[in-house]
Amino acid sequence: KKRRRTLHKRILFIVFTLVIVLLLVIIDSRVKFDTLSLENMTIKDDDDVPSSPTGYSVVSYGAKGDGETDDTKAIQRAIDRASNENKEVLFPPADNPYIVKGTLILKSNIKIVGYGATIYIPPNVNEIQNLLYSDAATYIDNVTIEGLSIKSDNIVVGREGYFVDSMISNIQGIYISGIKKLTLQDVTMYNMNVGLKLGSSADGQWNEEIIIDNLSIYRSRTPMLISSTKGLTMTNSILDAEGGSDKHLHTMYISGNTSELYFNNISCLNSPGGGIHIYNDYADKAPTKKATFENITIDNTRVGIYVYSGAEDITINNASISNSDQGIDVKGAV
Repeated sequence: KKRRRTLHKRILFIVFTLVIVLLLVIIDSRVKFDTLSLENMTIKDDDDVPSSPTGYSVVSYGAKGDGETDDTKAIQRAIDRASNENKEVLFPPADNPYIVKGTLILKSNIKIVGYGATIYIPPNVNEIQNLLYSDAATYIDNVTIEGLSIKSDNIVVGREGYFVDSMISNIQGIYISGIKKLTLQDVTMYNMNVGLKLGSSADGQWNEEIIIDNLSIYRSRTPMLISSTKGLTMTNSILDAEGGSDKHLHTMYISGNTSELYFNNISCLNSPGGGIHIYNDYADKAPTKKATFENITIDNTRVGIYVYSGAEDITINNASISNSDQGIDVKGAV
């Protein structure tokens, strides 16, 4: 019996020792794994950022998309890297918005893809601020923005110019000054001062090869403003200017130095001014020439369509204008 008890104790000791050793091995492996994981997640420079076959995720650069963190710098780093390599900037779908408190500078050779993602830019109480912007000093080319939603809030009381007595955000969603080959596809904006704004570069170069499809801009003071643009095609889009108070605010404002424009299946809604306003009163700019509008719906505007100031070769086919004080106002057109 004594021998049996001794053997039993030895067996228990051996089993206990083996269990302890096994636990130590497991703990050591977990520590090494966690250390490796943390090292892989630490981004030291651009070379450490993983990429998909097509581009770079803004999350890899530190963007949180949590509705609280300012992701401006992280997103800009992704744009800069993608531009250098002609790749995509990817916004992973997120339940909360990516917060951007600064301005994102657009550069050549990028495609921004954001299906299921929203950028929120807080209203600016002091001055006009651009979200996606190209510097007029740099003419850029080959930019695509696809599937992205952009939002702000109209909580600022307008006190200057055409914005007096309107609730505004002071935010311009996309402002590009000089580009060749721009594509906007499935982009949505809410509560902008100007949703999409196209102007010339600092040295006077026009925008060219603009393709827009399924652009929806809601509750914005001037959803779309175009100047210095040649060769624009826009289809299947909604421009809504609800909430403005001044007759000079229009859903679509086409200014000087514009030509070869084509619009099809566009809705222009809720404007205190014009649904479509073609106007040029600038001595250094040529009037709009050769613009075609087909299958246009205009509702709840002061005037459906203005055609002013020497505009030439304007075609309007199948336009429905309702709840407007005046359908079409033509002055000085050719």
